[in-house]
Amino acid sequence: MIEVIAVLVILGIISAVVMVKVSSIIDESNLNSEGDVIKGHLRYAQALSMNNTLNWGITFSGGSYTIFTNPSTTVELPGGTGNPGALATATLPSGMTITSGTVSFDSWGTPYTDTLATSLQTGGPRSFTLSLGGNTVTILIWDDTGLIP
Repeated sequence: MIEVIAVLVILGIISAVVMVKVSSIIDESNLNSEGDVIKGHLRYAQALSMNNTLNWGITFSGGSYTIFTNPSTTVELPGGTGNPGALATATLPSGMTITSGTVSFDSWGTPYTDTLATSLQTGGPRSFTLSLGGNTVTILIWDDTGLIP
């Protein structure tokens, strides 16, 4: 009887450890996926800037972000409903946050740190950190080229 109880206790401990690890793996997977979506939206804003005379960008604020042009005008994000402005602000999944800040692009795809594209990004790559629980994903934007790896 003592052996059965000992085996059950050991199985309980192993199960608890496995559940914590699985939860961490799921959080990491969700972060990577959302990071790829955000990178796609940044590249979209950059491509729009390079294809016309308007500066486009994204403003990140805690649990959401908004794509814009001519700072006061928000636009629909890719994959939206077809109603401009309907999905202009994307809300991150519950518990996920991103570093606050703004990035905009000029007609060459060069990144700036403000909505009017007047403050050129300098000093190396700029990072935005996406976090959920104890996991993080860093999104980089290179200053000279506007590369978003």
